[in-house]
Amino acid sequence: MDDNIPSDPPPDYITAARAHGIPLRQSAPIKKGPFPLELPILTYLRSKRVILASASPRRKALLQQ
Repeated sequence: MDDNIPSDPPPDYITAARAHGIPLRQSAPIKKGPFPLELPILTYLRSKRVILASASPRRKALLQQ
């Protein structure tokens, strides 16, 4: 048998760290995205229908409605 191949599987790292008293790093809390801007113009635009400024098929479909 080859001396470089271990006969036992590797230990579980978390269990081994706890057994030796090594502190485990906790995962960071999930960061939330930025708050939406509450500007009057943005509030106004959210209530309106917006036409894309291009010659795209989506713009043509919106204009034909």
